[in-house]
Amino acid sequence: MSDRSLPPPPSRWLRVGLPAVNWNRQRGLLISVGVFLVMLIILQLIKGEGISYFDVSSIATGATTLALAAVGETIVILAGGFDLSAGAVISLVNVMIIQFLGGGSEFSSDVAALSGAEFIGAALALALAVGGTIGAINGFLIAFLGLSAIVVTLATMFIAQGAALLVMAHAGGEAPWEFSMFFTGEAIAGVLPAPIIVLAIVIVLWLALRNSRLGTGIYAIGSDEKSALAGGTDVRTTKFWTYTIAGVCYGAAGMFMTAQIGSADPLIGAKFLLKIFAAVVIGGTLIGGGRGGCVGTIFGALTLTIILTIFLLLGMRTWYVPLAEGAILILAVLGLSLSRDLPVVETVRGWRRALSTRALAAGPAASVTGGTPHHLYRDIPHARVRVLRRVCAPGVRTRCASSVRLHELVSRVRD
Repeated sequence: MSDRSLPPPPSRWLRVGLPAVNWNRQRGLLISVGVFLVMLIILQLIKGEGISYFDVSSIATGATTLALAAVGETIVILAGGFDLSAGAVISLVNVMIIQFLGGGSEFSSDVAALSGAEFIGAALALALAVGGTIGAINGFLIAFLGLSAIVVTLATMFIAQGAALLVMAHAGGEAPWEFSMFFTGEAIAGVLPAPIIVLAIVIVLWLALRNSRLGTGIYAIGSDEKSALAGGTDVRTTKFWTYTIAGVCYGAAGMFMTAQIGSADPLIGAKFLLKIFAAVVIGGTLIGGGRGGCVGTIFGALTLTIILTIFLLLGMRTWYVPLAEGAILILAVLGLSLSRDLPVVETVRGWRRALSTRALAAGPAASVTGGTPHHLYRDIPHARVRVLRRVCAPGVRTRCASSVRLHELVSRVRD
């Protein structure tokens, strides 16, 4: 019987006609969705009734600012970077929109003639321009000058926060009602809140970015920068655009926050920084880059918002919220650690190998003919199997050694 006449292994039959899905790489997204659903069930049990349209609208509105900022941070982390300027950019955009475009400011007379749509367009352009500019500065200093990402983003954080205090030293001002309702109101009355539309647009844009050449470069750099460079990826340009896009996301988050609260606060972004990283990790993105995505990050932001809602319903003090967020964050990290290539799993696997070796050493010696796993001979001609048994039998005294020896010989015969 020739090798060509052997049927293909069953695994090939199972793969016929089925899409190739690497569920191991989707572990983070699955965990983030699972945690979100658990929190949603807990919320429903505490309310004692079904989740209403008002609950959906409230959660989506409260989570969108965090989700937008966390999406920008996720893109940076996927490329192996780090960005500390997110909260300060949110504060700067917030005060600039109110101070330059809002009612009651010294500049409001210049924009008093703007209609609702024109004001929304002006605020959107201002927010994205400010955020994109700060992101581009970060990207240029990090990618082209080779400065440390932590040092650069820490410096821009201080600069943006100081600029926010210079623009408006105290909380105040007022945003137009039409501006607030456009982003936080209802897209379809009683059916679809506007923040859901915002999050859906973000997901579509992310999917387009991920499937583009830039998105491929982001994942490649985060996985192994040297290999990406050897493979032809323009590392510096990719990093520059990564930080620029992240800055645009922070600017959008600042604009949505302005629409949500309807006023300005120069320190409002400070409380977002740690929550941004929490949403990223709960969303399944690995700190260090190369694995994760923005869809999971959005679910992570929704989960953190649901936790706050649960505490408010229970009448508990809000300072207990960070405790619950930290516990869920640790559980999410442990869930991600189930991946095969992480140190935690390698350590556990080493313990198992050590225990197995001790058990085999303490037990009776086993010969190859008594302990050989016969499935290793599958798809090998009968004549070659006899040769393997004759070569492998002498000098082997334990199952562990015989298995390793047999694996090596089988691989040589098959090759």
